[in-house]
Amino acid sequence: MSRSPLETLLKLRKQEMERAEQVFETALANEEQAREAVGAAEDRILQEQQVASSPDCDDTLVEAFGNWLPIGREAVRQARRQEQQLVIDTAVAQAALVAARTAYKTVETLSAQRKEQARQKMLKDEQNQMDDLRRPLHSPL
Repeated sequence: MSRSPLETLLKLRKQEMERAEQVFETALANEEQAREAVGAAEDRILQEQQVASSPDCDDTLVEAFGNWLPIGREAVRQARRQEQQLVIDTAVAQAALVAARTAYKTVETLSAQRKEQARQKMLKDEQNQMDDLRRPLHSPL
């Protein structure tokens, strides 16, 4: 049995919505990983700072920390930039998902309306046939 254009469109909209859901889920996961990377970079600075500020730490370690600190801060900045970009990507994916869901629901509603119209027409046609059967075959002149 061949599909109506509306059924085909509904299937396509559903596939589009499912793809948008997958993209959104991936974006959320990527954003969470980026958030964890920022935390890890910040934690690394704190750990290195604690080691360098330890009372039993020698001057070589303090100097090494001073030399490394700009590198650690740059790692935090890069991780934050990456996180910001992924937050934007997640927002875009969420907007695409909302649009895909709306498009699917619109076609789904239209399809349901068309089916109801067809059902109503069928009922009306049946009623007309029953009415025709009740009428006398020959009407008086």
